Amino acid sequence: MTRIYPETIFFVIISYPRTGSTFFVKTLNSCANILCHSEIFHRNPNAFKRAFLSEKDMPKAPWYYRWFSEDDFHALRRLKRRNPKSYLKRVYNKNSYDAIGFKIFQHQHPWAMEHLIHNKYIKKIFLKRDNLLKSFVSEQIAMETGRWDRLNQEEVRLNSTKVELSTFLNYKKNREDFFEYKQEKLRQTQQSFLELSYEEITSKFPTDKVEKFLGTKLKNIKLKHSQKKQNPFSLREMISNFQEIKTVLIDNQMETYLETNE
Repeated sequence: MTRIYPETIFFVIISYPRTGSTFFVKTLNSCANILCHSEIFHRNPNAFKRAFLSEKDMPKAPWYYRWFSEDDFHALRRLKRRNPKSYLKRVYNKNSYDAIGFKIFQHQHPWAMEHLIHNKYIKKIFLKRDNLLKSFVSEQIAMETGRWDRLNQEEVRLNSTKVELSTFLNYKKNREDFFEYKQEKLRQTQQSFLELSYEEITSKFPTDKVEKFLGTKLKNIKLKHSQKKQNPFSLREMISNFQEIKTVLIDNQMETYLETNE
């Protein structure tokens, strides 16, 4: 895909669940000059529709998303399935913003992922979580409860889960191998990329770093959103077999995944 508007910056956020990607997307989308969609390759119809909507349930998007009916969204989903290249062009086809992007997760659309990685006109931002045990536990709890987010007015609920070491190690290897493989592809084609972490964006948002990479200012950025941490708890509280896992992690020299107060 060639550039549609030379003055517009195209970017993609490559990530996996429970990395703070929703917060990151909403923060970028809060900027007056940035348009950042969520998971535009999500398979679930409702999640697909929400990928183009703002917190006020009104699309902050090009005119062709503004008053979409159900039929319109069905047509857009069909375009995504039948001609993903044209679909991507349509997503990026607007010049009223300094930068346009979206997020995509590891296994959502293999063709799109490879296309994005090989396209030098699209800037790549990798978002990970340094504490992979936390992301693993958070994702496992979300899958078990069916709750993937929490808004301001919603009560915090503590849920716990049992961690199987072999399952976590497979998860850890899969996430690390995925990032390394994709980033090596970019190095081989002499493409730069930006890697950020959950810990980084949720402590002090790296505005300067993002601005430098994208090549544009983040105008009127807002760092507070209705989305709140779903699991603001310690690993000790969220892992039902915590003592067992703690011992095994220490024995395998992976105590860095344990919090300092554990």
